[in-house]
Amino acid sequence: MVSKLPPECLYKIFDEFSYSQIGKEKNSFTHLHSIILVNKYWCNVAIPILWRRTFNWIYQKNNYGNKHVHLISTYISCLPEESRINLNKLKINSLITQSSFRSNFDYPSFLQSLQYKWLYNSVNKWLDVHASTDIISENYQTNLIPIFVEELCKLFMKRCTNLLQLSYNHLDDFGEYPIYPVVNMPNFAGASDALANLRHFDFHGCLDPNILKSAAKLCKFVKVLSIACCCYDNEGLATFIDQQIHLENLSIEFEQNGIDLPKIRNSLHNKGKDLSALMIRQIFFPLDILGYSPNLTGLFIEDGSDLHRDIFGQFVNWKFFQLTNLFLAIKNVHIGSIIQLINNTCGNLTTVRIVWTKPVDKDNFNLYTETILVSCPRLVAYHGYFDDNEIGKMPEFFEKHQNLEEFHISLYSLTRCEISNMLKKLGKYLPPNLREIYLPANYVYTTESLESFLESCAAKLHAPLKLTLRCRSTIHEEILSRYVERKIIKFT
Repeated sequence: MVSKLPPECLYKIFDEFSYSQIGKEKNSFTHLHSIILVNKYWCNVAIPILWRRTFNWIYQKNNYGNKHVHLISTYISCLPEESRINLNKLKINSLITQSSFRSNFDYPSFLQSLQYKWLYNSVNKWLDVHASTDIISENYQTNLIPIFVEELCKLFMKRCTNLLQLSYNHLDDFGEYPIYPVVNMPNFAGASDALANLRHFDFHGCLDPNILKSAAKLCKFVKVLSIACCCYDNEGLATFIDQQIHLENLSIEFEQNGIDLPKIRNSLHNKGKDLSALMIRQIFFPLDILGYSPNLTGLFIEDGSDLHRDIFGQFVNWKFFQLTNLFLAIKNVHIGSIIQLINNTCGNLTTVRIVWTKPVDKDNFNLYTETILVSCPRLVAYHGYFDDNEIGKMPEFFEKHQNLEEFHISLYSLTRCEISNMLKKLGKYLPPNLREIYLPANYVYTTESLESFLESCAAKLHAPLKLTLRCRSTIHEEILSRYVERKIIKFT
């Protein structure tokens, strides 16, 4: 009966076992391999699914074996005659043998995700395996890698029909040594079709501007753009950003040097209109450059600069009705700006992670604590500060946030803060799904208050609580150990 289903239906069913559906944690390779062995009909439907994200399967699961070697061998068997002739001139016997095979499927046409670094490493491993039989010197092998990579990139650009993700991350697996040369794939024959549907593009900010300019002519509908290590005013990068029509997810990591990058800054003007997620590290311009971002659901800003500068501008004055996740790690911050931003999320925040080092306006700290208490009714996770002078309001915080699952208070002051009375009251209002509490080292409490709190945990919580307490005596340790044995808490 199943064999009589049309291929469209089978494709939908088999897709449930794909990498995109199951992910790297589960071995859906096994399921798909079983499917292709049932019969020829099923095989023809399942093979394209199995070969969509081949590099992801191997590298993200850290389960290499010789899989990347076999993968490259398969792609070599798909090379066109011109490429075979070019590679056979290298006089590598095993390559000549491998290139004489013909694959039964057009495997490159199925590829939807290509990572330059992983391709480069796979070719290197293929040569490692075959070096022993062909007696390839190390220097010669190093020179061969870019030749192989270029021919395979030409293959992918010519045969891929639906490449959705491209990574030009050209550092090694440890993020230390650059991989050179980096080929200009957008200039190869067929790239206009292969890259027409590209939706996810990531690369280093120092990537050759000519590559990015070529890509800008072909790829205008990238939704997810991730840029690492942006260390100079790359004109190609600015051109690529400027050409994007519908950016939804933007991530940029700048160098921590405070240098203005005018070309890149100008390319970001009004790019926020479609953004749902924004992450910037070491920001050097005010966020209002991006323009109003009404669809923003996640905002992640890190800045370790010693400079006192306004990184928000008018941004904090706009309403963000969709914003649910807020992450701010800013060394020199205006607490008042954070308060204003939180208030303009209109009570929709579910996750808040905020830390700073040198607030410009310390007097606003108690108002910040009050804002978290009042303006975030839907909180599920809070990681940040809580004014010691307002510690008596923590039970009220728990009472008003019954969806809370994570509560992590960062160390703000070295002054001892007595919380015994508060800790007893806190137990009365524990959210039932609370999974984690972290209290800083300056919080001190009696053994009686700790016991009372832990008994409340036993009565109210649905699952063991991961509890981190930095200030504790031997007696505290004994009490905690008892509740660990009772599986009331998981103590760290």
